[in-house]
Parts: sequence; C-alpha cells; structure tokens
Amino acid sequence: MTPTEKIIEYLEGRVPLSEFYTQVLYDEALQTFLEQDASIPPYTNPGNLFLYIMDEDVSKPATDINLRDALSKLLTALGVEHQTDTSSLKTYGLALDASPAWLSLPESYIKTLIAGFETLGDKREKLAFAKDKIAKDFRYLKKPPRWLQSASWPLDGEAPLVFVGQLDASDLAHDTAQIYVFFNPRDRGVRTLMQVA
Repeated sequence: MTPTEKIIEYLEGRVPLSEFYTQVLYDEALQTFLEQDASIPPYTNPGNLFLYIMDEDVSKPATDINLRDALSKLLTALGVEHQTDTSSLKTYGLALDASPAWLSLPESYIKTLIAGFETLGDKREKLAFAKDKIAKDFRYLKKPPRWLQSASWPLDGEAPLVFVGQLDASDLAHDTAQIYVFFNPRDRGVRTLMQVA
C-alpha cells in the first residue's frame, strides 16, 4: 500500500488514529512522504508534517481532528482526491457546544465526555449528558468566574476544583486584576490564581 493510500484510509475513518500513528512511526516510505516540502500552516511550522505528527499527543481528541485537517490539506495541495470522515470533529464540537461561555474545557475532560457519548443515542441525548456532567463537575458557590483572560479552571488530577469567588486585585497591579479562589474537596485545600488585563 502506498503512503497516499494509507493516508486516505485514515482520513476516511477506516483506520483509527492510534494505528495510523504506528504506521507513521515504522513505515519509512510514509515518513519520507510526510517529510516533503509542503507549506501547510500552522501544521508545517515545526518543519514538515512528519515532525508535526511526532510532536502530537495521540491521546488527545483534538489531535485526531488536527491531523485529519493537515493530511487533507496536504492531499488537496498535491491534487489527490479523497474524502474525510468528520465524525470525530462533530463529536468534539458537541462537547464544546455543551460548555458554558465561562468555561474552556481541558482536553482530558473532553476525552472523558466523548467516552461517555459511546453508549448514548442521538445528538440531543449526548448534548444533555454533557451539559449535565459539566454542571455537576464544574461547581461554583454563587456565580461562575468572570475571567479577564481565557478560562483557566484548575483541576486536581481529572477533578475540577470548586469555584469560591473572585476578588478585585487591581490595586496590587498596574492594570485590572482579579484573584480567583478555588476549593479542593479532596484535600480541603484552597488554590488561587491571578489574571491581569
């Protein structure tokens, strides 16, 4: 099987990411094909697609989406006709749709949500499951955080901490600043973080 055929097999969803990644590791012809000079930003910023793939963590759901996009763009640039399975993109999007605006879900948490989708039926049922799980896991005492920058909810392992509240700390900084206070139910400790805008 040629490198192009192996890539098409993966893009069409006939080969899972883990198997394709193993092929990239051990198939020299596939490695050479991926090392060719192709400008596909941001994927080729490290040099070439082979280096990009080697830098990726295949356990993260976003890796599958990004890798399909990069390889699809490569084949399109080379004039190779192909189809791309978008099921992982749709599933990932569903997890993001369930997330409230004040939360940026960590990849590890998205992976857990997606694993929970496997036994569920339609899109509505999966969305309800995800919203319910997020509401149970990302708890706050009175109000959710109002982030000055991107959301940065701390975890203890895979468990989100409980948001207690935030304090205006602008007098301590040269700009607008907030201190966010979180409680860890596991060890009964408190964790704080500060954002400045």
